[in-house]
Amino acid sequence: MATTYYSVLIAWVIHAFFDSFGKDSFWNGEDLNGSEASTYFFEEITGTATVGEDLKPTRLVWENVGYSLIVWAGMFLCVAFGVKVTGQITYITVGA
Repeated sequence: MATTYYSVLIAWVIHAFFDSFGKDSFWNGEDLNGSEASTYFFEEITGTATVGEDLKPTRLVWENVGYSLIVWAGMFLCVAFGVKVTGQITYITVGA
């Protein structure tokens, strides 16, 4: 249960991280406050802007799907190949 929960959170964080480097990034604007940043994260990154009147999503955020696949592939490699690969993946993702 925890794995499925945290894999989605990690995918959102990766999406927000790479989204912040674009030329037309939300963070390039001036006079931003916390509520605007929170609204941006929930509407654009997590996709709550796509929720309709009946509280059902109206579209799929494909970036989140792709980043989620990357997260699940990393978890698969950690479980399938054991401690050696887990150490290498940790070295790459955490940094030296």
